[in-house]
Amino acid sequence: VLTSAEFKTLPISKRTLRALNENNFIYMTNIQYVSLPIVLLNKHIYAQAQTGTGKTLCFCIPLIEKMYRNSIDNYNKILGGIIITPTRELVFQIFEVLNMLNKYHKLNICCAIGGKNEEKEKSIFSYANIIVCTTGRLLYHLENNYYCNLDYLSTLIIDEIDKLIDKSFYDNLKNILLYKPKENCQICLFSATICKFLNVILNTFHIKDYEYVSINDNDKYIESNNVKQIYIECDIYEKINYLYTFLFSKKNKKIIVFFSTCKQVRFMYEVFKKIKVGVMKFLQLHGKLKQTSRLNTYHFFSKKKNFVCLFTTDIACRGLDFSSIDWVIHFDFPDNIETFIHRSGRTGRFTNMGNSLIFLTKQIDNKKLFLNVLKDNNIFIKEKFIKKQKLFDIKNKIHSLNAAFVD
Repeated sequence: VLTSAEFKTLPISKRTLRALNENNFIYMTNIQYVSLPIVLLNKHIYAQAQTGTGKTLCFCIPLIEKMYRNSIDNYNKILGGIIITPTRELVFQIFEVLNMLNKYHKLNICCAIGGKNEEKEKSIFSYANIIVCTTGRLLYHLENNYYCNLDYLSTLIIDEIDKLIDKSFYDNLKNILLYKPKENCQICLFSATICKFLNVILNTFHIKDYEYVSINDNDKYIESNNVKQIYIECDIYEKINYLYTFLFSKKNKKIIVFFSTCKQVRFMYEVFKKIKVGVMKFLQLHGKLKQTSRLNTYHFFSKKKNFVCLFTTDIACRGLDFSSIDWVIHFDFPDNIETFIHRSGRTGRFTNMGNSLIFLTKQIDNKKLFLNVLKDNNIFIKEKFIKKQKLFDIKNKIHSLNAAFVD
């Protein structure tokens, strides 16, 4: 992933370079090497690269630098840059990267993610230089907040644009664009997968002159070579036993397990928390949790190195950069190949190695079709077998707990 090109070869300030060096960012990744010079030249860009390749720095560094070159800081209180991303957790993650780069600058960097103190959030638009937010919160402030003024906005960045093209986000995004300046506003679009609706996106943003950057070949969804892909085929009624058995064998690792729904996550979290898997700590992350709980879980899991397992929905599959994930487990079949790639991309990031396991049920999942789709997208997977005699049976324990579980 890393190239031999150093950040110090870029036309960036000593302040930014010092912050990068202090955090051991010396060499650029491929996507950084290709896209950073373009974004620093204030050009529109659509950049695509696989997960775990450092795309966040591709837009955070140029944004900090533009504010610095334009003499925007906490004194003049001009809102010069907005970053939009699908989830609150991603907002917070990008916010932390910006703060790292801002150490020797004097920018006001804020988040808009909602919560109890709505009046305080409204006020940030009166002094923030950079705001990181979700589409829903930004649109709310544009429509209801006197302080929210985009007249001086010089950069609009959309992270995970392939996710934001979904219907649930897209209407908000179109309405937001009505408020941005018609001229002199740089548009930067970033994605982990190649978006099938690229022309729709470009038309929506009225972008004609832009740079397209991709480090993938032949328009395939190429996944990181750092991830070893494995599948286990099992009967649907034995699936939870296979999960428990596998987690027990990896109880000293750092693991993420993906489920389809919030209800599944809540149930499985309560079950595994009570029946225990050695000293492994179990966490849950989904959209029904309160914001403070989600952020606390995010921080705890980020800092933990081993003996921890996070049960989550696909809320955690987009962009979240948890360090040193040993295993990603797809308990439920993903909706599409893009989701599979995003889930798997939580492990094997940068130069680290990782593993991805998916359970295929004999009664429901189409094994042949799934393997063909992976093959078409240059993703190679091997089958793993667990002997029946080594399988733990926890169904009786679940039945006894089920009565106590309140939905």
